[in-house]
Amino acid sequence: MVSFTPRTIRGQANVAAVVMLFIALFMLGASLFLGITALRSVNEIGKLLSRSHEQFVPLQGAMKDLRYDVVQVQQFLTDVSATRAQGGLSDGYHEAEGFATAFGLDLARARKHAQGLGLARLISNLSEVEREFPGYYQAGRKMADAYVAGGTEAGNKLMPGFDKATDVITDRLQAALRSLDDVMGREDGDAAALIDQEWRGTVVATGGALFLVMMSILLVITGMRRLISASATLHKAADVMEKAAGGDLNVRITRIKRDDELGRLLHNSNHVLDLTEAFAKDAGAVMIHAAQRNYFRRMICDGLRGEFHEYASRINAVIADMQGCSVLTT
Repeated sequence: MVSFTPRTIRGQANVAAVVMLFIALFMLGASLFLGITALRSVNEIGKLLSRSHEQFVPLQGAMKDLRYDVVQVQQFLTDVSATRAQGGLSDGYHEAEGFATAFGLDLARARKHAQGLGLARLISNLSEVEREFPGYYQAGRKMADAYVAGGTEAGNKLMPGFDKATDVITDRLQAALRSLDDVMGREDGDAAALIDQEWRGTVVATGGALFLVMMSILLVITGMRRLISASATLHKAADVMEKAAGGDLNVRITRIKRDDELGRLLHNSNHVLDLTEAFAKDAGAVMIHAAQRNYFRRMICDGLRGEFHEYASRINAVIADMQGCSVLTT
């Protein structure tokens, strides 16, 4: 199985540093992304709300007034027809005319707001309502006049025409109101979409940030475990070297499971102890034989390097000189 973990402590530290730097940069980027996205969404939502408050709310009010004007014209002309303007009840004509005038003002107001919002369909619907209103109002006046002047029979003949005109203008108003409702629905949908987009962006960025936080925690835990392991290994090595410094050359660092710089240090420490023990024991054996005038015993230089080899050669040279002196004296 291939491992992608660096074999050296320095390599592992470099990887950890790169990962932590990446996490920090990502967290910074995520924060900036969330901030910019939130500001942009708030700005767009603010525009929608401002647009709704400044244009749609007055437009809705104008449309409701239009519908009320039409209904009131019908109501007062119907009252005049029912009472035949008797007993001082002829003020229905005046009231109906007042609402007819209000209709024109409310229509102009609604059209102005619709034009400001660029609602071509609603403007077209309002034009149809405007076109139907004069006929509607005239039909109602004629019906009321017929009831007042000619009685029930005369008025009843014109009532179907007024009912038909009422149905037509009502249909036109309903179409205009549906157009406004459609636009308002789209505006609400746009606002909801912005909010949803902001929510999704926040979820994604937060999820990524949480993932990296978890990775950071895992990285810290892993680093702590490695540091604890390294500390335990160094502690064991320190105990061994302390015993060796006290003269016990038989001790060794065992169960070395690392292959990084620390592992090399431990293996080389054991190698130094091996060389030192072998040198000391070999030198001791040579000295014992020399003390017994047995000069044939020499230091074994094979495998020795550096100063170990140099000092072993010097000991052998001294033994050789001692052997020569011994021959001369005998």
